[in-house]
Amino acid sequence: MLRYFLFKHFSLLMLFCALYQEGSSFAGNFHFVNVTAMNGFKPHIITCMLQDKRGFLWYGTVHGLNRYNGYEIEQYINKLNDTNSISGNHILGLAEDKKGRIWVSTALDGLNCFDPIKKKFKRYQQNEGRKNAIKSDKLMRLYIDRSNRLWIGYVNDGWSVYNLDNGQINNYKVKTVFIGPYGNDHQIHLIVFRRIEMVVCG
Repeated sequence: MLRYFLFKHFSLLMLFCALYQEGSSFAGNFHFVNVTAMNGFKPHIITCMLQDKRGFLWYGTVHGLNRYNGYEIEQYINKLNDTNSISGNHILGLAEDKKGRIWVSTALDGLNCFDPIKKKFKRYQQNEGRKNAIKSDKLMRLYIDRSNRLWIGYVNDGWSVYNLDNGQINNYKVKTVFIGPYGNDHQIHLIVFRRIEMVVCG
């Protein structure tokens, strides 16, 4: 079962990003920043995090998407009748493509792509009448590989591979290799690439 962690302060989050950055060293000196309500931080359940190429820190919560620029936090939430806003507020996955766009998965409301130039979201949702569409609006994790393909994990429906260069979407089902005491768990919690092999973890 996927566990969520509630961070009352941002010190641990800052440490995570420092360690994640390419070239970081455990022997280095770390500077902790305590981000509070003065910066716009609200103590929500944090479900995912991403530091983009420009250095902005993105974090998803069960109440919306947030971006921290080092000084203040900007929140993105669903706005009724505004199709340029994010489709849902329960965020579960984040990824950045080679164009600097931020891809966002939601628990019930499909996939979103945020254009940082236009500051607008484009929605991708299930469409049973369209072949080249995502399989479900119940998404989990996201990953973008070196070939600029977006890997999309679903709650109970396998995964998709979306080629961001040509717009082609290929859908896949999960093959059950182990049945636990609570039955089959087809939720895609983690997508990992290690050199030439790919690991999808349920």
